[in-house]
Amino acid sequence: MVELHDTWDLAGAGAASGVLGSGHGHPGFAMSATDSSVFVAGTVWQDSIGVAVVPQPHRSPMLQELARRNLAGRRTAEEREDLLKWLARAEAVSS
Repeated sequence: MVELHDTWDLAGAGAASGVLGSGHGHPGFAMSATDSSVFVAGTVWQDSIGVAVVPQPHRSPMLQELARRNLAGRRTAEEREDLLKWLARAEAVSS
C-alpha cells in the first residue's frame, strides 16, 4: 500500500526537479518492492498515462545488464552497494 501526503507536490515542483518526472506538470515515478519482488514505473504521455509492472525483475537479462552499466557511472557508495546486492541476487537465481 502506498500513501501520499497532502503536502507532496508530485506534478509541480517534484516533477520539475526531475526526481519524480520530466518537468512541471509531467509527473512520473519508479519504485521497487523492498524485497525486490516487483518493479513498478509510471509516467504521463501527451494523451495518456503509462504504467509498467515487472514481476521478478532480477530475472530479466536486460535489467541485469542495465544494472551492470549503472555500476560504471557516477553512483554513491550506497547506490553501488544496492546495485551489487541486486546483481548478486540475480546471479544466484540464474545459477
